[in-house]
Formats: sequence, C-alpha cells, structure tokens
Amino acid sequence: MTPPRALERATRLITIRIFDEDADYLKLAYAGVGYNSVLRALAARHVRKLRNRTAENLETEALSKEELENV
Repeated sequence: MTPPRALERATRLITIRIFDEDADYLKLAYAGVGYNSVLRALAARHVRKLRNRTAENLETEALSKEELENV
C-alpha cells in the first residue's frame, strides 16, 4: 500500500456517509483513485463555486459611493 501523499493545504478528518449507489459509481468513474481524493476534489470544486457566487453577489450588492455619502 502506498503511503498517503502530503497535501498542500491543511485537512480535517471527518466521517461521512454516502449512498451505496453513489459510492459504486464513484469507484467505477475514478478507478484507481481513493475516495478521499475524489470527495476532497468534489468538495473543493463546490466551495470554489460558492466563493465565486459570493464574490459576484458582493460586487452587485456593494453600496455605491453615492449611497455611502447619503447616510
């Protein structure tokens, strides 16, 4: 068994439960890759999308100079 590779960012050990069918499909789609890597990559992608949406919302929701001056 290959020892785990060092990761570039800090990690936290959590336990999750996923549906049997999802686990089977992930195993098929990502043969040879461990669940940790796959789920970590999927979570990172989702968080990136959330952060991008938040940044976009902050840009559109930010107060204008005129709004700030009229307070």
